[in-house]
Amino acid sequence: MKYKDVINEMYDFGEPEKIVEYEKPTKKYTLSEGIVESSYYDNLTPMDKYNINRYVNKEVKLYDGVIGFDKSDAIANGVEVPFKYIATLETINEQKINEGPAYEYGNQISKIDKLYDVYWDAVKDLGRTLEKKGLRKEAKQLYLTYRKQVSKFSQWFSKFSGGLM
Repeated sequence: MKYKDVINEMYDFGEPEKIVEYEKPTKKYTLSEGIVESSYYDNLTPMDKYNINRYVNKEVKLYDGVIGFDKSDAIANGVEVPFKYIATLETINEQKINEGPAYEYGNQISKIDKLYDVYWDAVKDLGRTLEKKGLRKEAKQLYLTYRKQVSKFSQWFSKFSGGLM
């Protein structure tokens, strides 16, 4: 018997309560472009204007009313900004759901990328079968033709799909 068990029996402490820790959701904010055209911006010092320009349309965090990329940045370079120029990213993300070419073409592009691997596996299987049958030249020709034509198309397609996004 352990000392801990003896003490628990003597004094009947019971089971210790488990402390459940909840992760506090961190809200993400962004600074709207409207602040640059406001009278508030016009009355700032040049250094504060520079700092505010760094935060416009970027993800920032809010620490005691001061914005910054992280807590140390908020302490060192942060500027206290009126709340009407600060927007939460959750509200912005809700407005941008299902917009843009990435959403429209994304499923088809990822499907094509996955099929390259399946296609190459099938070509390799055929090449191995040809090699087992003694047709080594034909297998080599199959691999070379695949590399010339399909790989070339694959490289072109990756540039093409990158341009769509």
